Amino acid sequence: MSNVLYRFIRPFFVLYFKLRYNPKIVGRENIPNNGPVILIANHTNNLDFISMGITTKRPISFLAKHTLFKGILKVILKLSGVIPVDRTKKDKSVLENAKIVLQNNGVVGIFPEGTFNKTKNVLAPFKIGAVKLSKENNVPIIPIAIKGSYERGKLEIIAGEKFNAKSNDLDLENKNLMEKLENMLIMKKDV
Repeated sequence: MSNVLYRFIRPFFVLYFKLRYNPKIVGRENIPNNGPVILIANHTNNLDFISMGITTKRPISFLAKHTLFKGILKVILKLSGVIPVDRTKKDKSVLENAKIVLQNNGVVGIFPEGTFNKTKNVLAPFKIGAVKLSKENNVPIIPIAIKGSYERGKLEIIAGEKFNAKSNDLDLENKNLMEKLENMLIMKKDV
């Protein structure tokens, strides 16, 4: 999948985020500089994909809802390597396209809640795709906690330690991954 546009616009997003939000980024060293990896994060805002994207210089092929692929945005998303997801049906092509990215030592970005968390819980229930992709391709997942708010100096982005699905019980692994990210989100800041 092409990500030529992603590589071009990423520096502008990084600069914008630095000037506008001055985020604190922790744990960048947890994201490998090469090799296949899946990044996952909580999802509460349209800007979350940029928060995930500024944690690494590597281009990320994000999974995004297929309804965004219209008009000029469709061209932009395709040139940025974004993989469309039709959430109304089971579409095997999504995991196949993500698998191709991983086989080419790329990075796949997933918001496993599937949509914005509108619940009162720290996280909405995770879809199974991230752990399934990880297990089937023997690729680590790096959880990213996006904490605080999109206000200057109030945004914190934490890349956690890698998570590997150990068993074939994907429901259990999905629960474990969700608990790991939830713990990262509720941890208090260092004093």
